[in-house]
Amino acid sequence: MSGISVIIPTFNMRQALERCLGRIVEQTLQPSEIVIVDDGSTDGTAVWVGEHKSSVPIETIFISQNHTGASAARNNGFSHSMGELIIFLDADVVLKKHALERLQRTLYQQSTINNQHLQVGYAYSSFRWGWKKFSSYPFDANRLQKMPYIHTTSLIKREALPEKPFDEQLKRLQDWDLYLTLLERGYGGVYIPEVLFTVEVKGSMSAWLPSIMYQIPFSRFGVKISTLEKYRAAEHAIKDKHRISNKTNL
Repeated sequence: MSGISVIIPTFNMRQALERCLGRIVEQTLQPSEIVIVDDGSTDGTAVWVGEHKSSVPIETIFISQNHTGASAARNNGFSHSMGELIIFLDADVVLKKHALERLQRTLYQQSTINNQHLQVGYAYSSFRWGWKKFSSYPFDANRLQKMPYIHTTSLIKREALPEKPFDEQLKRLQDWDLYLTLLERGYGGVYIPEVLFTVEVKGSMSAWLPSIMYQIPFSRFGVKISTLEKYRAAEHAIKDKHRISNKTNL
């Protein structure tokens, strides 16, 4: 199947899923299919999708699985998709109406990345996480090896992806692992300096830590912050996997 496959993993996000689907239906460039993977929800997601699937004017595939995590859900959805282009949307992602059109047009504007000997495998953009804007950076392979700066929600050529795009053993930084894997396969991305989607949050930004927090050596002062420790552990695991020196801090 030519066209775009939208893959949505969801877990107890029925209301967010409704908003996510509503914006997909309004896209100026319609996808060829939507694949929803319910990761063991207990909030009535399956019933709601069953009642509303027929009203979605895009071919919609619904898959239920036991609760095994977002990475497994994304891989499951990918295995059931047919599009030549893939976009992974978490259920709390709301696209701008022209997002798919803008991403596809940019993706096909060039075939290689200048001076980096890489093929263009995906297009990505700026986005908002609640009220905060994340501007990201133009693609650079060296920067990507040093820090995660590309969100999971990019438009990716199927040919660039491995059979299982996401490492199901990783609990954090799965997006960074994905793009490092694509880099090893000879693919880079093209950046759109425009906000093309928003990640919804409920009421506050308390779960988000500013980037400067990851740069402060709290451990030297005997201070332990659980979120930072888990982040550092995930960072080291991914650098070890991709044979990147752990001497370089974000």
